[in-house]
Amino acid sequence: MSQKSRARKLTGIGFLALFMGCLFALVFLPTPYVIERPGPVFDVLGKSDGKPVITIDGVASYPTTGRLDVLTVSVAGNRENTPSWLELGWAWLNPAEAIVPLDVMFPPNVSTAQVEAESSAMMEVSQQDAIAAALTKLGYSVPWHVYVSEVSKGSPSAGKLVAADFVLKINKVDIRDIDQMRTVINDLAPAGPLNVEVLRAGKAVVEQITATKNAEGKYRLGILAGYKYDFPVNVKLQLGEVGGDL
Repeated sequence: MSQKSRARKLTGIGFLALFMGCLFALVFLPTPYVIERPGPVFDVLGKSDGKPVITIDGVASYPTTGRLDVLTVSVAGNRENTPSWLELGWAWLNPAEAIVPLDVMFPPNVSTAQVEAESSAMMEVSQQDAIAAALTKLGYSVPWHVYVSEVSKGSPSAGKLVAADFVLKINKVDIRDIDQMRTVINDLAPAGPLNVEVLRAGKAVVEQITATKNAEGKYRLGILAGYKYDFPVNVKLQLGEVGGDL
């Protein structure tokens, strides 16, 4: 084999190796992004998985017509399994999909399980809020209570608060709703530990908790909070595994 032929062969092998390396990177290397794309559509006046989305017990209800669709967004990928660069390329070409930084959807130091739990809690809160708004519009009185839906592992509240605690007061300030509770925490936490009074199994319990700052500089107790309403009517919403705000 001549020197020229040998050089061509080596060049060809080099290009092939480069091509295979690029192909490997496109398919297998992790990426710092996830993909948002359209999710399933639910007609809340219809059925989901063969069951009515809305069921009402305890009062007379009447059939309705038409559609009232809830649009959802699905996320392809998570911190443990990100989309490939090849998938991101297809998403970039598709106007119905959006490429989102991984840290936006799955914050650092927060597990995928925690993100999913928070998403499920947000959906539960949204559904309860929607039911409360509808019943209030119809003239019903709907009292509510702030409660702990989950305590994050390793958080300031771990070992002190438990799921299903009703939050009554923080440093003797009555807690009315979640937004007001966040404000109270951020106003009082810089001065030191907080005395959090909760109702647990019918008894008032006070726990001293030192709130910590998150990445945004906000003080947090490390809990997921929701509302428990005293509904005068039993209304159920069935939206499968959908999470997030409604």
